[in-house]
Amino acid sequence: MASPSSNVDLADVVERKESEPISPTVSRFHRVEEYVSEYSQNRSAIRTCRALIRKIQQSTATDLFVGMIILTDVCLGCYTIDLSAAGKDTPSWVTDYSVFCFAIYTLELLATWFVHKSAVFRDWWFGLDAFIVLAGLLEFYIAAMGADVSSINLVRFLRIFRMVRMLKIFRKWSMLKDLWKLVKMTMACTKMLFWSFIFCFVVMTCWSMIAVELLDPLVIKLANDGAWPDCPQCSQSFKTVMDANLTFFKTIVAGDSWGLLAMPMIAAQPWTAIIFIGSLLTIVFGVLNLIVAVVVDEFAEQRQRDVRHQAQELDDNHEIDLKLLQKMFAKIDQDGSGELSLEELQNGARTNPEFCDRLRVMDIDEKDLEHLFKMLDDDGSGFITPEEFIEALSRWINESKTASRFAKYELIKGFQKQDEFQAMLTKRLDSLERQLFLRRVGCESSQFFSEQGSVLLLSSLSGFRPKSDFSINESKCRRLLYTSVYLLLIPF
Repeated sequence: MASPSSNVDLADVVERKESEPISPTVSRFHRVEEYVSEYSQNRSAIRTCRALIRKIQQSTATDLFVGMIILTDVCLGCYTIDLSAAGKDTPSWVTDYSVFCFAIYTLELLATWFVHKSAVFRDWWFGLDAFIVLAGLLEFYIAAMGADVSSINLVRFLRIFRMVRMLKIFRKWSMLKDLWKLVKMTMACTKMLFWSFIFCFVVMTCWSMIAVELLDPLVIKLANDGAWPDCPQCSQSFKTVMDANLTFFKTIVAGDSWGLLAMPMIAAQPWTAIIFIGSLLTIVFGVLNLIVAVVVDEFAEQRQRDVRHQAQELDDNHEIDLKLLQKMFAKIDQDGSGELSLEELQNGARTNPEFCDRLRVMDIDEKDLEHLFKMLDDDGSGFITPEEFIEALSRWINESKTASRFAKYELIKGFQKQDEFQAMLTKRLDSLERQLFLRRVGCESSQFFSEQGSVLLLSSLSGFRPKSDFSINESKCRRLLYTSVYLLLIPF
């Protein structure tokens, strides 16, 4: 007899949704899980203290406080340098504030090391902070020995190096993130900038060698004739290769009085225009523009390789977009039920300008709204929840056209129905195989018991024992026993 499941219609099985279907409209990204050691899992006072310090360090108030301390320290450093250049003494309150800043830097350094432990040694910002703190300790030690700190050039240089901490303001304050991005890209392309300057210097040296060989005698002659009465340095412009490099850098790169030196020489000897104009075109329109192009290309490559920063930008933009979609959902939900029906979605597309513009960017017209509603309604309830609306539309805004999204939706739905049909078909085949097995076993059992029953009946009537050929087959009995146990354990 067929099981009840065999009477289920195939269409009903195909249309039935799974308890947790795969959503073709929402993409969930994996997040990096922080490794937690066995020691950190202990609920100890050290672990609690470390978590508290980490929370304080990551707060916005701490970033603003440390940033203001660094900014004030840099301003007072500039004030101290001005006083030192003027030969004046530094006020005592400036020194006291420097000691306070040093204490803050030391406390921040120790807190960072306590929270992150050995991982801080892989961060170059920690190395910079440690170097500044050690420089401050060296300054205090020299002052304690009774020496004049302001007269030691090394200590003065280390004090100036403290201003590098101003870069941390760009990293800590979100309002300066564009400036921090520029600083990061500049640091990443330092190697390219260095070789670009070397290349420019090589090209400039080639022109300098030509100028020393060909232009220096003419410069001396014109200087003796009084061509530059107000420029005593002009007669030494091409005396050596390095002087010629300085002259070309001053006149071509810096743009300082190119005509003052070139015009008298071109007027006296027109062929010299080849050197002056050739060097100008080669360096300005050739090398410098080439350097700009190469540096920009390097910036683009660095940004493309910086996937971590790109992911951070995507997360920030995603958070902003989620807040915008929450407000949009609240405006479209006119009855305040917390769910959107198809009528509310269509009405919102006509009355809400932000939602209308978003649909226009996604290339969704009025005819596609019903299809969009079905795609967003993952659970098939006939209503769109805020999670379904926000998570799906926040992902789709990055696509210029939604035809591929619709095709993906239909493809995934087809895969889901195919999986459901395959599961149903497997279940039906298993049921059919079980029924065929039971029928075959039943036929063999009936035949076996009828044969053995006839033999036993004849034996009892005739009074003789059956021969070995007519004895009960032990293997068949064992098989019947196993079959009975199988039927008891496996439900129909």
